[in-house]
Amino acid sequence: MVDVAVALVSYNTAEMTAQCVRTFHERVRGVSYELWLMDNGSTDDTVQRIRAEFPDVRIVRMGWNAGHTVATNLAAARSESRYVLWLNSDVFVSEGSVERLVEFMDAHPDMAACGCKQVDEAGEPMWVCGTVPRPIRRILVNLGVRSAELRGTRLDPDQYREPDYVVGAFVLVRRRALEDVGLMDEEYFLQSNEMDWQYRAWQKGWRVCYLPDASVVHLRGASSTGIRPALAGELERGRYVFIRKHHGVLPAVLVGVSGLVGYALRYVLVGALPVPATGWRQRRREKLARYAAILRAYAHELRCPAGPTRSLLCPDPGPIPEELPQCGGAASR
Repeated sequence: MVDVAVALVSYNTAEMTAQCVRTFHERVRGVSYELWLMDNGSTDDTVQRIRAEFPDVRIVRMGWNAGHTVATNLAAARSESRYVLWLNSDVFVSEGSVERLVEFMDAHPDMAACGCKQVDEAGEPMWVCGTVPRPIRRILVNLGVRSAELRGTRLDPDQYREPDYVVGAFVLVRRRALEDVGLMDEEYFLQSNEMDWQYRAWQKGWRVCYLPDASVVHLRGASSTGIRPALAGELERGRYVFIRKHHGVLPAVLVGVSGLVGYALRYVLVGALPVPATGWRQRRREKLARYAAILRAYAHELRCPAGPTRSLLCPDPGPIPEELPQCGGAASR
């Protein structure tokens, strides 16, 4: 059994996915691993490029955009390893980062998941540790009280922590914890799936941690280029689903109604403001698109407040995923 099964999800990011895999192969040497590419119905040449350049990668062609959760769960279910690494295609590992996480997890058997420092292209630390949403806080944020959202975001990136959750772009998860807690909830299409799973792990008596002495480079949402306004809606939808699931239908409905009111007011106010320059026009268009996506998400959820619901990004399931035969080379390293 290998140490790590890497669950790498891709969607129309051929060049970046190839660089992600190339960097992983070049920089991870101290642990054995098996890399699974879960391709969510890409229409570019992602599958062909990876198959040609990296014959040892296990490729599953989903045949449709099944979302991050379904694809990651399938990789975890089909693989055999001591750990599963959730990896975004816009994350590039550094020397020793994976080995450090495995070493730490080996030494702490009650740790379910472990993340590390993420930096952008300029080397600036990014937000990684989060707190789970609470109904009253989401209502205040929806109504424009920004300070209610700041808790947990201004943390020292060089300090060890055990937060509610670590951002799922690069997280090492213990197989035994997955078996105990279960896979990620597939009602979450893309956003908040890792938050929900780590919250459930805490409830089961496991721990979650952030290690500051390992780092990776994260290209700030590059894996979701082209659907960013829709992602704003999906993020709010994920928070709504989490509150409905863990706090009940009534608090979720109050959050949803506050979201409709708050973002409708934002949309009207931003749309009515005079725009002094061309650059501001573009920013206004982006804001309005983001607000519209959030409004659609809340309206969609409130039509069926008790759930479960499907993401607007993926209203219907597609065909059965197909694992491609390997082209040669070893199945693991």
